[in-house]
Amino acid sequence: MTVDPSLTQDEHVVLLLHPHWKTLIRPFAVAVLVIAIMVIGSIVLWAGTPLAWLWIGAQIQGATQSLGAALAAAFATAVAFAAWMMLALAAITLT
Repeated sequence: MTVDPSLTQDEHVVLLLHPHWKTLIRPFAVAVLVIAIMVIGSIVLWAGTPLAWLWIGAQIQGATQSLGAALAAAFATAVAFAAWMMLALAAITLT
Protein backbone atom coordinates (compact mmCIF):
# COMPACT_ATOMS: atom_id res chain seq x y z
CA MET A 1 0.00 0.00 0.00
CA THR A 2 1.34 3.40 -0.91
CA VAL A 3 1.90 5.96 1.78
CA ASP A 4 0.27 9.33 1.23
CA PRO A 5 1.99 12.13 3.15
CA SER A 6 -1.30 14.09 3.34
CA LEU A 7 -2.89 11.39 5.54
CA THR A 8 -2.51 11.06 9.28
CA GLN A 9 -1.57 7.78 10.95
CA ASP A 10 -5.15 6.65 11.58
CA GLU A 11 -6.27 7.36 7.98
CA HIS A 12 -5.84 5.02 5.06
CA VAL A 13 -6.52 5.09 1.33
CA VAL A 14 -9.72 3.27 0.41
CA LEU A 15 -9.52 3.67 -3.37
CA LEU A 16 -6.44 4.84 -5.20
CA LEU A 17 -7.69 5.99 -8.59
CA HIS A 18 -5.18 7.09 -11.19
CA PRO A 19 -7.09 7.72 -14.42
CA HIS A 20 -5.11 6.78 -17.45
CA TRP A 21 -4.50 9.45 -20.09
CA LYS A 22 -6.45 7.33 -22.58
CA THR A 23 -9.64 7.95 -20.61
CA LEU A 24 -9.36 11.62 -21.58
CA ILE A 25 -9.21 11.01 -25.35
CA ARG A 26 -12.97 10.64 -25.89
CA PRO A 27 -14.06 13.68 -23.82
CA PHE A 28 -11.35 15.77 -25.46
CA ALA A 29 -12.44 14.64 -28.95
CA VAL A 30 -16.08 15.42 -28.15
CA ALA A 31 -15.10 18.86 -26.86
CA VAL A 32 -13.10 19.59 -30.02
CA LEU A 33 -16.03 18.42 -32.16
CA VAL A 34 -18.53 20.60 -30.29
CA ILE A 35 -16.26 23.64 -30.57
CA ALA A 36 -15.78 23.01 -34.30
CA ILE A 37 -19.55 22.77 -34.81
CA MET A 38 -20.04 26.01 -32.87
CA VAL A 39 -17.39 27.83 -34.93
CA ILE A 40 -18.88 26.62 -38.23
CA GLY A 41 -22.38 27.54 -37.06
CA SER A 42 -21.24 31.01 -36.03
CA ILE A 43 -19.55 31.60 -39.37
CA VAL A 44 -22.66 30.46 -41.25
CA LEU A 45 -25.03 32.56 -39.15
CA TRP A 46 -22.93 35.73 -38.95
CA ALA A 47 -21.34 35.70 -42.42
CA GLY A 48 -23.17 33.21 -44.61
CA THR A 49 -26.69 34.42 -43.97
CA PRO A 50 -26.05 38.11 -44.79
CA LEU A 51 -24.09 37.05 -47.86
CA ALA A 52 -27.06 34.95 -48.94
CA TRP A 53 -29.34 37.98 -48.56
CA LEU A 54 -26.97 40.05 -50.69
CA TRP A 55 -26.76 37.29 -53.31
CA ILE A 56 -30.55 37.04 -53.52
CA GLY A 57 -30.81 40.82 -53.85
CA ALA A 58 -28.15 40.84 -56.56
CA GLN A 59 -29.95 38.12 -58.51
CA ILE A 60 -33.20 40.04 -58.34
CA GLN A 61 -31.50 43.29 -59.32
CA GLY A 62 -29.81 41.56 -62.25
CA ALA A 63 -33.11 40.12 -63.43
CA THR A 64 -35.29 43.21 -62.92
CA GLN A 65 -32.72 46.05 -63.09
CA SER A 66 -34.48 47.52 -60.05
CA LEU A 67 -32.51 48.41 -56.93
CA GLY A 68 -35.73 48.89 -54.95
CA ALA A 69 -36.92 45.36 -55.71
CA ALA A 70 -33.51 43.97 -54.80
CA LEU A 71 -33.43 45.82 -51.46
CA ALA A 72 -37.03 44.81 -50.70
CA ALA A 73 -36.24 41.16 -51.45
CA ALA A 74 -33.09 41.20 -49.33
CA PHE A 75 -34.98 42.87 -46.47
CA ALA A 76 -37.93 40.46 -46.76
CA THR A 77 -35.52 37.50 -46.74
CA ALA A 78 -33.80 38.87 -43.63
CA VAL A 79 -37.13 39.36 -41.85
CA ALA A 80 -38.33 35.90 -42.86
CA PHE A 81 -35.10 34.33 -41.60
CA ALA A 82 -35.34 36.23 -38.30
CA ALA A 83 -38.97 35.12 -37.85
CA TRP A 84 -38.06 31.51 -38.64
CA MET A 85 -35.14 31.64 -36.19
CA MET A 86 -37.38 33.02 -33.43
CA LEU A 87 -39.93 30.24 -34.00
CA ALA A 88 -37.18 27.61 -34.01
CA LEU A 89 -35.66 28.95 -30.78
CA ALA A 90 -39.10 29.18 -29.15
CA ALA A 91 -39.77 25.55 -30.08
CA ILE A 92 -36.45 24.51 -28.57
CA THR A 93 -37.05 26.34 -25.30
CA LEU A 94 -40.56 24.93 -24.93
CA THR A 95 -39.37 21.32 -25.07
